[in-house]
Amino acid sequence: MISFNPTDKSVIWEIKQTNVTNTHSVLLKALLLFAINLLFFPNIQAQQKIIKNYSAGFRIFEYNMIGNNPTTLAPQLKDPVSYLYALNNFSYNSLHGNPAIAYMKNFYLNIEMRGRNAESRFWKNHSIQAGIVFTNKLSRNAGAIEDIQWDFIPDIIKRTRGYSYTEQIQFLGANTGINRRFKVAKNIQLLAGLQAQGSFAIIHNYKQQLDSSAFHQGAGWIYQKSTSMPDLAGKRYFQWQAYIPLGMEVNVYKQAFFIRLEAMIGLIGSSTRLKTISNKEAHGVGIWLVYQPVRK
Repeated sequence: MISFNPTDKSVIWEIKQTNVTNTHSVLLKALLLFAINLLFFPNIQAQQKIIKNYSAGFRIFEYNMIGNNPTTLAPQLKDPVSYLYALNNFSYNSLHGNPAIAYMKNFYLNIEMRGRNAESRFWKNHSIQAGIVFTNKLSRNAGAIEDIQWDFIPDIIKRTRGYSYTEQIQFLGANTGINRRFKVAKNIQLLAGLQAQGSFAIIHNYKQQLDSSAFHQGAGWIYQKSTSMPDLAGKRYFQWQAYIPLGMEVNVYKQAFFIRLEAMIGLIGSSTRLKTISNKEAHGVGIWLVYQPVRK
């Protein structure tokens, strides 16, 4: 039986993080409802805003992942106490991590709005965007622990027993921002803006596998065996991003369809991410298909 002190600082920290996550959940749900309302019921908003365009986008962001080896997984898990108990009771002498940068694919369905007075100096070049965003399900190696033993008599044999972990995570959320366009040619315009998105991990788990093997110096592998273990449930945490997109839009059909290429520099954060600058950087590139209704 595992017991803990209810006044322990780590438990208090967990309670605080839960309160923060609940607040983020309410804000994100409100933003999602707003974005869905704009996407699928635009006429309701027509009294105050005019739909400038509809767009579907694809972006790839690169950033450092968190929980890169088995000794740093606990803060990402729903039940860190049980995991740490099991980890501390497994004898290991080898630790493997995965410090590689992750590439997360983001998919967008957006609209852009402008004021009813579209000919005003501000709304002629600026627009407000809103929409939904979801990512692919990212699977990545999250490291391993191993107990390696050597036999020297009568032959040299390396025996290995350990656990390996694979993280699976996917996000769903909403995005918003303000954009400004600069027309540089008849069919080309540049875009810059300030945008943000917030999302929750709707899928987050760690697949764990028990591996055992024996290797003979002369004969090669004597045996190799892998056994799947129950998944470890990860936290469904909130993640935010803020970034500056710099793009170029090209008219491809009758001033109604545009292709936009862009690059972004920005920041990322969550309750489980370290506060260092290197862990907050999130840069990427993207491509969009934009449909702009012809105004009569």
